[in-house]
Order: sequence, then C-alpha cells, then structure tokens
Amino acid sequence: MLRLDDFVYSGFSFTEDEDLFKFQVKLLNTIFFIGIIATTFFASMSVAGINSFSVVHEITLYSSAFLAILFHFFLRQNKNHYPVTINLFLGVNFLVFLEGLIFVPEDPFRMIWFYILVFLAFVFKSAKVGLFYTLLSIGSIIVYELLAEKPDAFIAVASATVGLVILSSLFYVYTKKFSEYEHSLEEERKNLKYLATTDSLTQTMNRHFFTEISNELFSASKHSENGLLLILIDIDLFKDVNDTYGHQAGDHVLIHMSKVIKKSVHKAMTFSRIGGEEFALLINTMRIDEAKSLAEEIREEVEKEKFIYLKENIDITISMGIAMYHKDDSDFSDIFTRADKALYNAKDQGRNLVNYVEKL
Repeated sequence: MLRLDDFVYSGFSFTEDEDLFKFQVKLLNTIFFIGIIATTFFASMSVAGINSFSVVHEITLYSSAFLAILFHFFLRQNKNHYPVTINLFLGVNFLVFLEGLIFVPEDPFRMIWFYILVFLAFVFKSAKVGLFYTLLSIGSIIVYELLAEKPDAFIAVASATVGLVILSSLFYVYTKKFSEYEHSLEEERKNLKYLATTDSLTQTMNRHFFTEISNELFSASKHSENGLLLILIDIDLFKDVNDTYGHQAGDHVLIHMSKVIKKSVHKAMTFSRIGGEEFALLINTMRIDEAKSLAEEIREEVEKEKFIYLKENIDITISMGIAMYHKDDSDFSDIFTRADKALYNAKDQGRNLVNYVEKL
C-alpha cells in the first residue's frame, strides 16, 4: 500500500543539506495530485454535458492528467530525473494553457492560468526560467489577441498582462534573494564540514573524520576482495625538535612533512593527522608488498627533504608501522593495534624504518 509520505517524497531519502530539494519534490507531487484530480474532474464534467468544452480541450485535459501520472512515476525512478521532470512539466503546462487560450474563448478568465505557470517556473527552476515563461506567456496572449477573430476585451488582456508583469517582478525579487540566502547557507555548510573534518594545521583529515572513514572501509572490506591496509607514520624524536627550535618550528615541520607525504599518495587513499606528530594512511586497493614499497618511498622522501626554519636546517626522519585486514578482525581497532605495534617495533629497532606486523 502506497503511504502518503512515500507518495509525496517519491520514495526518496534525503540528506540534511537537501531540505530545499525535499520541499520541491513534495510540492511537485502534491501539484501532480491536485492537477490530476482537477483536470479529470473538469474533463468529465464537460463529457457529461454539465460544463461543456470543445472536444480538443477535453482531450487536452485528459492527456494532461495522464502525463502528470507518467511524470510522477518517472520521477520516482531516480532523483536525477527531477530536472528533466520539471522541464517537461513546465513545457506541458504551457501547451495546455495555450490550448485553453485558443480553444476555450468562452472563458474570460482563462489567461489567469498562465499565472500558475509563472509561479511554477520561479519556484521549481530559477529567476531566469521564471522570466522566460513570463515573457512567453505575455507574448502568446498578445499574438493570440492580434490573430483572433473575436479578441477579448482590451481591459481583460491589459489586466492579465500587467498582472503577469507584477507577479513576475515580485517572484523575481524573492527568488534572487532566496537564491543568495541558499548560496550563503551552502557556503556555511561547506565551512562547517571543512572545520569538522580537517586538521587546521596540516590541512589533512582530522582524527574524528578518519575514525568514521576507517570504520566504513572496515565494514566494506568484509564484503570485498580488496585488502584494507593501514600505515601509521610517526616523526622520530619530534619532542627534540620542539625543545631545540621551538613549537613554531615543530608546526612548520608538521605542515611541510604532510605536504611531502601528500605528493606520494593517491587521491583515493585516506591521509590523516591522528595525533601530535602521528599520521595515518589508509588504503583499500593495494597488496601488502605494494604498501611496503610505498611506505619506503615516503620514508626516503621525508629523509632527503630539507626542513628549514629560520635558516636552521632540521633533520627529520619518520618511522612507519603497517598492518592489514584479516577476516578474523572484529573491528578496525584490531588493525590499528597491529599497525601501532609495528610502529613501536620500528622505533625500538632504531627508527627511520618501516615495519610490518601480520599478527600479534
């Protein structure tokens, strides 16, 4: 049984930043429903002889209702169908109102239906599209009146066109302001997301977001043939850097080193600062031998890099611990524990080394 929420939202689930889209889908499906009921009712009244229209208009009304049903089900197939659905819906409505203008001359208020078209264009599309349909509607009315054998009263045509201009002007101002507000909200969301996921010093992923990603990749590894690999990276004797050159020099080293490592890693890899001088590299598309080679490459790049702060050359090396996913791991912490053990081994064996622990 089709629930009301399932109908108005087309069965979609929406993210927190899709509030406007959620509203538009709900409003569109509501308009579909009202339009189907209304056009079917008026067409049936005409067929019954209660409020007669021309046969052409009866067919147009029934066709409009049928197309609205098709549009609803087309939209339900995929969220990405929304732009196409809206464009088709606006085009069909323009043709329906144009047909009414031409073939229902007995209705002196039929030009008002174009107001609905303008409203829909502004709400569902944009200020530019709204202006386009405003001009198209006014142009259609003027051309019809010039060519019609029995044109409508001048006062009716003037009132309809002036009303369209006023309505369009109000909607244009509102839509532009709303678009600016929506844009500022989007920028604010991006900034908040950036602050919530990024380490402010090194511009790498922070530990909180790294934890989320690692848990997601761990869950995916249970159903994938790709192995999940973790490389922990720690700067050797970093405390000595702070004590000798100062904490600003330490910050400089952290920033510079993160840039060096970024040059060696692929965008698909997850690189994060997870502690003071500790970083993590998470990979889900690599064999263990490839991971060891990558780690050695990174270690060598850092070792030969020149870290200069206030003309002082600071020698920096890193130690690295590697671990990979095993089917008997219960959660990501099992991999992290092994990688941490491998890192400890590298430190214990003299530093500036890469160590791998398969099992504890």
